[in-house]
Amino acid sequence: MEFQEIVAITGMSGLFRVLSSKSNGVIVTGLEDGKSQFISARVHNISSLENITIYLDNDENRELKFVFADMLKAETETPTPDAKASNDELRKYFTAVIPTHDKVRVHNSDIKKMVRWFHILKANNLIKTEEELKLTEEKSEKPAE
Repeated sequence: MEFQEIVAITGMSGLFRVLSSKSNGVIVTGLEDGKSQFISARVHNISSLENITIYLDNDENRELKFVFADMLKAETETPTPDAKASNDELRKYFTAVIPTHDKVRVHNSDIKKMVRWFHILKANNLIKTEEELKLTEEKSEKPAE
């Protein structure tokens, strides 16, 4: 399973793997419960985690897959809190892991969602280290011979 196959769906908690797409929606399976279902594109917005970034200071962005790699790397020194922790605890944790995040535009609800998603992805062994991500990008950038 690749990171670009993982989606978030408005109005639904958790993360989903896209199994198939249709003209009016997608068929997904939940990463937590394994249940498959049809999601109508008319009712829900479907966002691939591959396309999500967070705001950093100086109007820069960081791709979510690299944020998760940072969270994984920091886990030995800064344990990842539960997603139901207090807003202050979550903000303190996120500031320790991504100190350059934009404190105004990255809301507490965003941090809570990222921590929850991190736990789901980690449980499914879907988080790559930054080194693995860079190797994957280098391979995809090389022209075919």
